[in-house]
Amino acid sequence: MLETNNPKELRLSFDENRLVRLFRCMSKVDRSIQLYKLHQQLMKTHTVLPELERFTNWKEHKAEEMSSHINERLNSARPFQTEIANAHELTLDLSEMAWGCDFAEVLLGTEELQNNEFVESLSMAYLQAHHEAGAEPCYDPNDDDQIGYLNEEAANYLCYWRENIVRGLEQSVARKANPSS
Repeated sequence: MLETNNPKELRLSFDENRLVRLFRCMSKVDRSIQLYKLHQQLMKTHTVLPELERFTNWKEHKAEEMSSHINERLNSARPFQTEIANAHELTLDLSEMAWGCDFAEVLLGTEELQNNEFVESLSMAYLQAHHEAGAEPCYDPNDDDQIGYLNEEAANYLCYWRENIVRGLEQSVARKANPSS
């Protein structure tokens, strides 16, 4: 789980506190739906690509991202340098193999709703991608301990992917609010 070491980030305004309280009153399904809708609303006008301003022609990159399918936009925020990420080199459809064509619901909804199923599906897609490519996975599919490690890596991967999406949206909102910075 991602945590903050910045105490200022822990203080909530009155309105933020109300949002948290209302969110906690909802069922798991309703929380997931609302979180998904909030992401979608922000993605109508903001990019999910983290640190977009590093590109010299970032306005063109933003326009390109904004015109892309939601799955492509979410893929741009994938974590890299993990064993799960390496499997994306074997198949570009790892996310679709794991969760189907509309994997945005998995990434933009809550982690509390079917997260174990999502993690296990990602782990199995990782193994399937290696099998189909004739490549040797780093995890032995016949060893329960190694499958446990793979599931743990898949859970972290999913958590960091969700965090990258939020971070990209935060940066985009901040740029729009303060374009000179």
